[in-house]
Amino acid sequence: MIYTTQLEEMISYILYSSYLIGDKSVSLLIMAQPESGKTTALSKFKQNNGTAFISDLTYSGMIELLPRFERRELRTILIPDMLKLLSRKATFSANLVTFMNEFIEEGISAIYTYKTTLRFETPVRGNFIACVTSGEALNNLGYWTKVGFVSRLIPFSYGYSNEAINKIFDFIISGQHTKDIYTKLKLPKKEKEVTLSPELANELKLVSTRIATEAKLFGFRIQKNLQTLSKAVALYNNETEVTKEHINKVIKLTNWMNLKFTPLE
Repeated sequence: MIYTTQLEEMISYILYSSYLIGDKSVSLLIMAQPESGKTTALSKFKQNNGTAFISDLTYSGMIELLPRFERRELRTILIPDMLKLLSRKATFSANLVTFMNEFIEEGISAIYTYKTTLRFETPVRGNFIACVTSGEALNNLGYWTKVGFVSRLIPFSYGYSNEAINKIFDFIISGQHTKDIYTKLKLPKKEKEVTLSPELANELKLVSTRIATEAKLFGFRIQKNLQTLSKAVALYNNETEVTKEHINKVIKLTNWMNLKFTPLE
C-alpha cells in the first residue's frame, strides 16, 4: 500500500523506543477504516528482531511470552487485528486490557493462576503496536478511557484524501500491490542512552496539552510518551542527543495522534 509514509515512520520509532535506557517504551494503537492498509503496513516490520507478530492473543498466551520479554528476546508485540481480541467475551477482553495496562506501564512482577506461577526479580515490561478499525476503536473508547488504557499509549488515526484513493487504485491496477516488501530496521543490539534537554522537551508541552484536552486528560503520560518518541527518533538516526529536527518530526506526527482520522500525506 502506498500513502503510508507517516504511519511507517511512526511504527519505526515505536520499535526503537524499546531500546532506550531509562525510558519506558511507547505503545501504539493504529486506527483507520477497513482497507486502509493498517495490517499491510504493520506486516512490513514483522521480520525485525525483538518483535512477535501475533494474529491472535489470549491471556495464557501472553503469560507464555513473558519469560522471553524478561530475557529481552522480545520487546514489542505486533497485533495486526485487535478485533479478534475484542470479539471474545467481555470478561476476557477486560482481563486482557487490564493485563496490557500493567505490562506497558508498571511491568508484570508475578503471575498466579490455577495453571501457572511466575515470579520475576525485575518487573517485565514491553510495548505493543495494534491495529483496529475506526468503528471498533470508537465503540470501545469509553471503556478504554475509563480504565486508563488510552492514556498509556499513543493513538494514531488516519484516512485518505480523494486524490490518494485514486492513486491507490492505480497502484493496485498496475499489479504492484502483489509485491511483498519488508522493512528491516538497523535496531541496536543493546539499549542505548539518548539525552533530551529540558528546553527541547518544553517545546512538546503545547502539543501534549492539546492532545490531552481533546482526550479529556491531564497530559502527563502524553508528554512522557512524546519525549520518549523524540529520543527514539534520535536513535533511529543513530544519534545520542535529541535535536530540534527530531522534535519537529514528532510534532509533525502529532497531526495523526488523535481521533480525527486526518488524511496521510
